[in-house]
Amino acid sequence: MKRIAVLDTSLISTWLKIQRQFDLFEILPNIAEYALVPQKVVEEIARHSPEGERPEGRQRFLDSITDAHGFYRLCTTIDAVILNEISTLPKVDPGEAEALAQNSVVQADWILMDDKASILEKVFPQVSFHNSIVILEIMNQAGLLPDAKNTFEALHSVRAFGSKHKAKALKKAQQWLQL
Repeated sequence: MKRIAVLDTSLISTWLKIQRQFDLFEILPNIAEYALVPQKVVEEIARHSPEGERPEGRQRFLDSITDAHGFYRLCTTIDAVILNEISTLPKVDPGEAEALAQNSVVQADWILMDDKASILEKVFPQVSFHNSIVILEIMNQAGLLPDAKNTFEALHSVRAFGSKHKAKALKKAQQWLQL
C-alpha cells in the first residue's frame, strides 16, 4: 500500500548526507504514491548546505520538485490558522510548521522528519510521523535498499538512532508490509 508523505528539511538533509552509491530519493517512490514538499522546506534546502551534504544531490532533488504531476510536488496549500498556532510552539522551525499546517489540509499519511518528531507526536497524536530509520527499514524489509548495512551505518553516523529506535522502526516496517 503506497502512502502520501509530507517531507521536512531534516529528513532531506539526512538523506543528502548518507546516500552514496544510490539515491534514496529514487527509492521512496516504491513505498509512497507521492511526496509533498512545503515551500518553506524548499527554501531551507535551497539556501543551506550543511557539511557532509552532497550539493549535486541537493540540486538534483530541488530540480525534481514539480507543481503537480511529479513524485515530489511543491505544496503551498496550508491552513493559516494552524500555521499560526504551530509557529508559536517552542523550537518549531518554519519548515516543520508548514509541513504540519499542510497536513491538516491535505491529510497525508506520513510526515517524514528526523527532528522533533517525538516532541510533535505528543502535540499531534493523530499525525503519523516517521523518521529516516523507519523509512529505511521499510525499504530494507521490502527488499528495496541495495546496501542496507552501509546505509544504516551511514545513517547512524549522521543521526545516532539507538537500538530502541531500530526496534521501533522494525516493528513499524513490519506493520506497513502487512497492509
